[in-house]
This record gives sequence, C-alpha cells and structure tokens, in this order.
Amino acid sequence: MRPEQALGAALKLLGRSALSRSQLSDRLARRGLDRAVIDETCQRLIELRLLDDAGLARRYVERESGSRGELALRHGLQRLGIDEVTAERALRGDSDGIAIEPGQQNDAAAALLRKHAWRFRPKIGEDDQNDPQTARQALERRKARAARFLASRGFRTEAVAAALAAAVNDGVLSDIATEATDRHAGSPDPDATA
Repeated sequence: MRPEQALGAALKLLGRSALSRSQLSDRLARRGLDRAVIDETCQRLIELRLLDDAGLARRYVERESGSRGELALRHGLQRLGIDEVTAERALRGDSDGIAIEPGQQNDAAAALLRKHAWRFRPKIGEDDQNDPQTARQALERRKARAARFLASRGFRTEAVAAALAAAVNDGVLSDIATEATDRHAGSPDPDATA
C-alpha cells in the first residue's frame, strides 16, 4: 500500500473514533502495512494535529474521572495505548487538563455511592431492628460491599474511606442501623404520635 493510501486508511479509522498513535499503528499493521509507512503516516497525522495522544488522554480523564478512581483511569489510559509520561501529565492536569486531586476523588467516590445506594440497602431479613448489635453488623456488611464496589472502580483506599465516612454521615448506608440503635438508647420513636 502506498503512503497516500495509508493516509486515507488512517483518516477513515480516525473518522470512526479517536485513537491513540499506538491503536492506529496496530490497526494499520493488521491491514498489512509496512512499519515504515505506518510511522510516516502517524507522523504526518501528528503534524496535521489529527492524531493527538495528549488530547485523547486529557479528554478520557475529564470524561471518566467522575465515575472512576485514579487507578482505573491509569489502567484505561494504558489500555488506550497512551505512554506513561502522557498519562501522568493527563492525570496531573498538565497541558490544560483537570488534575486528579484527592479531594475530587473523594467527592467522586461519595457521589458514586449516593448514586448506587440501592445496591447497599439491607437485604430482606438482614436487619433486625430490635437488636442494635445485629443492626451494627448489617451496617458493617453494607460498608464492606460499598468498599468493594468503589475499589473495583479504581478508587484508592483513602478515597474509599472518605466516601464511606461521608455515606454513613449522610445516612446513605446507616439509616436502619441508626434507627435501631436510637430506639434502644431510649430515643423517642419518630413515628410515634404525641
């Protein structure tokens, strides 16, 4: 395939979706192009600003940082074929990107817990509202499920701990356990009529 044809094939691929240099090189290689032609084509696309790994990484981080932790973002950038230096710059916010700050990750993790609170509601028969110890154990099980949920989305331990504390304080995880504990501590029943 001639360089002009390789450029046309590359433009067709880039017209379908944004690709990193690595992804584009792999796809062109699968079409049987010579490595020298692929490198020349990629260099030309970079000069034309049609192939931009830094921009792709920055957009990925901006789009995914609300629902993914830093570890998952790093893995996603690696899967896209973004080199480590470019990925680190995107995560730090260099070159006009948003920086992944610990506070932002804590907020994102807490928001994700609120959004998925239904996953952590007590299962039928899990809570015994008449026994505070059973209610506390049920709360700990829900907190463990929530921690696994956030960890599976790549949030660091610090962000998971902060999000769990916020979820308990906001009542996302603790409503039933708090009611049972309050009832046994002599607190008046909020449903009782005066």
